[in-house]
Amino acid sequence: MPWVYLGSAFISFALFGWQKQGLEFLRKRQWLSLNLFIGALITLGFWAWTQGGSASLYAFYIWTTLLITLATGHFFVLLGDRFHVGQAKRVYGLIGAGGLIGATTGSITSAALLQWMDTRSLLLAASLGLVITGIFPLFLSSTQQSPLTKSFPEKNSPMGTWQVFVQQPYLRTLLFIVFLGTVTVTFVDLTFKTVLAEKVSPEKLGTTFAGLYAVLNATALIVQL
Repeated sequence: MPWVYLGSAFISFALFGWQKQGLEFLRKRQWLSLNLFIGALITLGFWAWTQGGSASLYAFYIWTTLLITLATGHFFVLLGDRFHVGQAKRVYGLIGAGGLIGATTGSITSAALLQWMDTRSLLLAASLGLVITGIFPLFLSSTQQSPLTKSFPEKNSPMGTWQVFVQQPYLRTLLFIVFLGTVTVTFVDLTFKTVLAEKVSPEKLGTTFAGLYAVLNATALIVQL
């Protein structure tokens, strides 16, 4: 599992340039939808491949990490074009709560579906969910925030992305917090899944994970509200 986490990190970094180029040819909402549609197609492909042994399972875990990273990143880039700092303080909390509601609903739905289908078949439901989700960004308006609220260089500025982080103390602090938080959460997640895999029989892992994540997400939602 540690090598899977490292592989996911390196591949995500390698895809950063490709994602940045894509944003130069498509609107952000179109690029987000395209990523979700491609994600649905690849997830469907894993449904056909996951019977190929342990290698397919490791590859699928890396894929889910990449999909979550890329889709979440594009989603917040899209939000950044629509809300300035003052608006973000009001709406981002609601957006975060909506994400927790979705996560809780997804976990409960997965647990329910596992009562009459096998774990592998959940990939079909996941593919359908990605297609449906990918449709919604296409209906968003092209309205963007006022140029007066933009305090950082445009993408065509000579100042590169890393130079922005170097010259902005606030961004450096955020980067450190995100890095430290990600390392901590990854370590805890790895330990949790390792212990659970040792204590729970393989045929019950699916429903166990679904139930646990439903409780955790619901608890996080209550705390946030």
